[in-house]
Amino acid sequence: MGIVYQAERVAAGETVALKMLNHRCIYQPGGLQRFRREARILKSLKHESIARVYDFFPAYKTEFLVMEFCSGSTLAQAIATRGCLDEQNVRKLMGQLAVALRYIHSHGIVHRDLKPSNVMVSDSGTIKLLDFGVVKLDSVAAEWRDMQTATVSGSVLLGTLRYMSPEQFAGRSPDSRADIYALACTAYEALAGRPVIEATDIYGVIAQHMRFALPPRDQIGPGVSLEMYDLLKRGLDPAPDRRSVDLNQLAAWAGPMDLGAH
Repeated sequence: MGIVYQAERVAAGETVALKMLNHRCIYQPGGLQRFRREARILKSLKHESIARVYDFFPAYKTEFLVMEFCSGSTLAQAIATRGCLDEQNVRKLMGQLAVALRYIHSHGIVHRDLKPSNVMVSDSGTIKLLDFGVVKLDSVAAEWRDMQTATVSGSVLLGTLRYMSPEQFAGRSPDSRADIYALACTAYEALAGRPVIEATDIYGVIAQHMRFALPPRDQIGPGVSLEMYDLLKRGLDPAPDRRSVDLNQLAAWAGPMDLGAH
């Protein structure tokens, strides 16, 4: 949806992230309105595990979002560098993400694009959830269903294909359970060092989603516990009604990650 720059708020002498909305989005049906609505929503969120949105404004025939600058590396970069992470670190990661998701879900917001590249890990081991570019409000679900139908017909799917829940591929408006599915995908990738869905084209992704079966514990990663395996099994269940993962229970795992350990 856009390009992100490192910038400085001159008056405050503060480094920020400046997200420029792709000009194509301005001319898509509902694109500008959606961006402005999301900006207003995100500006109201204040949580230590979520990158803050400070302001938004029009310029250069598009819109800009002024966001908190987050230093560190993304979870995707950590996985690419290190391969699989040990379960203790993954538990701490999932706990922090559960706290962030619990907060946004309590405000009626669904992230819809949770994935390793949207999770920033600081040097101190705390995380920031980034890029709410495709969030939706439960209260405007009908409007989003119309938008998604139009978007899918244009061969562009909201969210990232590998981490999208099966109901999204079926054209159903996702709720918080779609974030649970993406959370389980993220946990699996951190443990295994590879994504749940490895195909890179839409047809391959859909085919792998349709025939996906969770592999045995010893084929996911070293030392995967029965408890973690059960979490993955429930979180990756294709039926949202059976995706029974308790964010409150996961939140108890929250703690700083130690990426110096393996």
